[in-house]
Amino acid sequence: MADEQDRDNGPGQRAAGAPAKRRPGRPVDPAARERRTAAILAAAARCFARDGFWKASMGDICREAGTSPGNLYQYFESKDDIVLAMAETERQSVLALLRTWRDAADLPATLEAHVAEAFRTADSGQREQARLGVEVLAEAGRNPRIAAAFRRLDVDLTAALAEAIRHAQAVGTVDAAVPPEPTAIALLGLYDGLVGRLVVEASGPDEAEPGQALIAAARYALRALLPRPNGTADI
Repeated sequence: MADEQDRDNGPGQRAAGAPAKRRPGRPVDPAARERRTAAILAAAARCFARDGFWKASMGDICREAGTSPGNLYQYFESKDDIVLAMAETERQSVLALLRTWRDAADLPATLEAHVAEAFRTADSGQREQARLGVEVLAEAGRNPRIAAAFRRLDVDLTAALAEAIRHAQAVGTVDAAVPPEPTAIALLGLYDGLVGRLVVEASGPDEAEPGQALIAAARYALRALLPRPNGTADI
């Protein structure tokens, strides 16, 4: 077990946060590096979702990505580094989304529309992403480097969502008595929980059914967490 983990951790661990050294053979063109990095991360995500973090090896990721171990190690020295890159990609993507919500004319309606679109069809792709999220979260409970990265992610997302709630209160679409930070944490937990439900929800010929149930549950919770000011009707 130790030998396998050492092999998966790559040829030498670098300090947390230190950039990977460029090695001969790694593309100099930034666009080519970005495309190859994205392809490797997508392959790793499929492996982790299908086989689990601990079972999936760097060799499995190489085969899934259609690359050699030598080429893979030009980009990532270990599975930890791959997960950290996934976390950073997620941080940038979700923060960009939350910034669009910050100035939303109607935050509660915007969130309901987003959830409806996200869970409209609980298809196999969404279930794979849900399994990946559970795997990575479990690894964060064991791995201090990954836990630290996800704590930073959580802090950033909480701050951005709390700012959006304050704006909604200022324009009169959310009750002024709602506490922004605790509500932001509850909303993030709600979304993570709904995604996690896809792992255990029954799937079948009608994959839309679990999605519709999750949308109904989310709508109920959102209206409790983000009540309208007194006298304002829900849209």
